Amino acid sequence: VHGGAECWGFAVSTPLLRVKLYNFLASDYATCNPDNGLLENADWNTYRRRSVPGDCKCVPGYGGGFVFNGQNYFGSCNKDVCPPHSQCGVKITCDQGYQGAKNFTWDGENEKWVGECVP
Repeated sequence: VHGGAECWGFAVSTPLLRVKLYNFLASDYATCNPDNGLLENADWNTYRRRSVPGDCKCVPGYGGGFVFNGQNYFGSCNKDVCPPHSQCGVKITCDQGYQGAKNFTWDGENEKWVGECVP
């Protein structure tokens, strides 16, 4: 899945007999625990994906990225600026009356959509 860029980690709950897989949206270092970006919950043990420095780009439709310095992750993924006359997600959908969504591509290096919706 996007070369692992979506994988943040996983959690195991022995009392609930469950496993959760987390993507990059799971953590928020600005408002939650600064060590892992999560709210604490005694029923769950969380395991972060191992990474190398500089790893972790955001998936299409999101701008930014995480940098791993060997000990902690820094950064965040935010909704990228959507092209005019469109709705953003993992794919672009042109607004009613516009076309061109099939021609959009994601420029991962520059973290932006390439293409436009035209009347």
